[in-house]
Amino acid sequence: MFKKGNQMRLLSPWSCAAFFLWLVNPLGADPVTAPYSLDFSQYPVGSVIPNLMNSSGFSLQSSGPVYTMQVFRSKSNVALQVTNLAGRDFELSTQFSTDGQCSVGINAFAPSPSFFNEPGYSLLLGPGGLLQLTGADTFSSIPTTVASGDLILRGHYHNGVLDLTGMLQNGPTVYSVTATDTTPNTGQYFGLYADAVSFSGPPVSVNFSHITIVPEPTSAFSLIVLSAPFLRRRPHHFKPSRFLR
Repeated sequence: MFKKGNQMRLLSPWSCAAFFLWLVNPLGADPVTAPYSLDFSQYPVGSVIPNLMNSSGFSLQSSGPVYTMQVFRSKSNVALQVTNLAGRDFELSTQFSTDGQCSVGINAFAPSPSFFNEPGYSLLLGPGGLLQLTGADTFSSIPTTVASGDLILRGHYHNGVLDLTGMLQNGPTVYSVTATDTTPNTGQYFGLYADAVSFSGPPVSVNFSHITIVPEPTSAFSLIVLSAPFLRRRPHHFKPSRFLR
């Protein structure tokens, strides 16, 4: 650990600037209510994304058509505080691409804007292609062969139980994982997550085109959630069930 008197002297100017952004940004982010969407293509290069909290010291500026997280020797996440989703069906989604080996995910119902120790529900695509759904009473994972696409997390409540379905879609290929939680989380933070694999070399860039949160989707939502295990058996929609562990 650094000694208290030497800590700031050892930090580079860029690190100090990033640390300053980490301190001030959460104070300027207002809570939101769903439905809510941020389309990053709507923001000019260098603009600050409204209401998006940065809990890990990375810049909150857009880079034109996408929001780019540069992940280097650290984890990175941004979050929205959404105040009207507890106990309601929901859908959280984003579209992403990356130029290197890293983990990419979306998180829902976290108790704080930092997802690292208290992630809530996490739909995560690992660097080896393993898609995982964690945070519930049950755990689900499936190998994939894609490294970009749409991440979608859906939740459906019934009799106090939350059924979760996570999906990774890349063109006609869709992978699906499911989980159930009998004591649903009630945190208000939803967002995007990335974690570099290597602690050396150049930063890895993860590009997100949007973040979208929809409460109580259409009535077809329940049918999608309930039919997901059966849809996985259709080769033209999902990878065959033999890939399931």
